[in-house]
Amino acid sequence: MIGLPSSLFTKFSLFGKTLRKILHGDVHRVGGIPALLKYLLNRTDLVDGNQMTVTGRTLAQNLEDVQELEFETQDVIRRR
Repeated sequence: MIGLPSSLFTKFSLFGKTLRKILHGDVHRVGGIPALLKYLLNRTDLVDGNQMTVTGRTLAQNLEDVQELEFETQDVIRRR
């Protein structure tokens, strides 16, 4: 990892303690933000899929073809 800019890393912390560093590419590899949004849209009430986006479509419409994040098949993003 030497030579990579620090902007490629994200620190996740819980109660001020660093859990681990991951590359943004790791998040992209498991589906990225769209997969996470699809999970939140389908399984929680945290995301409102009826909101319009800059594409002129709703968030739910934009996520129709995205595969939902699966926690069992990856170790980058974890549930609590």
